[in-house]
Amino acid sequence: MTQYHHFDDKWMLTEGKKLTKLMYLIVILCAFVGLFGKHKIKYGTIRFLPRFNRILLPIQKKMYRYSYHLAASLYPKLTNEIYIMAEWPELLANDYDYKVYWNDIF
Repeated sequence: MTQYHHFDDKWMLTEGKKLTKLMYLIVILCAFVGLFGKHKIKYGTIRFLPRFNRILLPIQKKMYRYSYHLAASLYPKLTNEIYIMAEWPELLANDYDYKVYWNDIF
């Protein structure tokens, strides 16, 4: 289960650099197909807010899903931190079970 992390936490000192690299991996891969948006790390989770283009929508959806999948496969230990605050969880539902995560919390 993921807990929210703050920048002064010991966890952020050890895992924060990996999480930042994974965030930029997602942003760069999505940029190849014209999928741009704001990005940040908030409370130890990746936040990427993409703006989809109607013309390139099918390709952008595939790259969005692929980039999250690749990031999670590179660091399986950080899977929750990668997926849990994704802006479009319905596109990632086959890769990550959001119901299990949220049921564990509440």
